Amino acid sequence: MVGKNRSMQQAIERYCFSPLLCAALLLQCNYRESDSLASYTFSPPPGNEKVYQFTDRYFMLIPGDTAMFYGTRCCTLLVNGSLASAVQDSSFFRTITAQPTGLLVNGKNQPVYPQCYQQAAFRDQLDSNSILRYFMKTDTAILHCAYEDHGVLTHVPDGRQKVVPALFDVGSFATSPTSSNSWLTTLLVPDPFPIAAGHSWITGQSVCTRAVAQQSMPVYTCNGVDYRNGIQIMSYYALDGQSTEEGNRFDFIGTFVIDRKYFKNAGLVDETMNLAVEKKLPDNTVEIIKETTIHQRGPEGARIYPDTAALSLP
Repeated sequence: MVGKNRSMQQAIERYCFSPLLCAALLLQCNYRESDSLASYTFSPPPGNEKVYQFTDRYFMLIPGDTAMFYGTRCCTLLVNGSLASAVQDSSFFRTITAQPTGLLVNGKNQPVYPQCYQQAAFRDQLDSNSILRYFMKTDTAILHCAYEDHGVLTHVPDGRQKVVPALFDVGSFATSPTSSNSWLTTLLVPDPFPIAAGHSWITGQSVCTRAVAQQSMPVYTCNGVDYRNGIQIMSYYALDGQSTEEGNRFDFIGTFVIDRKYFKNAGLVDETMNLAVEKKLPDNTVEIIKETTIHQRGPEGARIYPDTAALSLP
């Protein structure tokens, strides 16, 4: 039994904290999105529900700006319907924005904003768990052009670059999808993420159909700090693929749902991420991995990171 429990422990560590699956999805997919303009209006549509139109500073790219988030991660492994193991740990997440630089995008040298994304179970390990992402602003959207991981630069395909539109048209509750409140988007992780001797597919959609803490709503409080004028963005992803373990090929399929809240002149304030993956082994054993990660912005807010130069950012 001890050997079996150790095997289960190794399995959950392998699938919840390694780059093969969960770490590739979660350790490097958290992000504080980018910029926008500076106006805020709303107009009442037919009926009783307000619709808000946003072109404001909810997605910021300010060189030197740093945001620190604190949270927790819980992961469980079920084998053939029975709970085999569970792991819970702390989670720290930090973003650092560097000075604008040039990057070759679609054959042209374009101005981009590099952002360093760091996440680890311990705060003193953040610097050793980093990925550099490049964002570009256009008149209509914020684009995730490329990422650099362990010195390898990868360009995101054209059709999957959009992170957010420049204009949001959202309602207090569910509204009909429009070109501004519903868009295709890529996970901010290597896509497809690394799978040894296999492949994976990810498709996703984000929607912004809720206003949070507007003038007529209660103030939103996080870690003792009050925020007003915010929006809630939900992202839904489907993933499936094949990989190998100890020479045996297996199939996996799953979902990844992210709930984030952003506020004027503050950016991302909190997020909840839920990952569920089903893995079928050659002997017909079925393993289900479920992982939840929660992050909240600390009371210190965003500030200039003192060691930006030491990170060798562009």
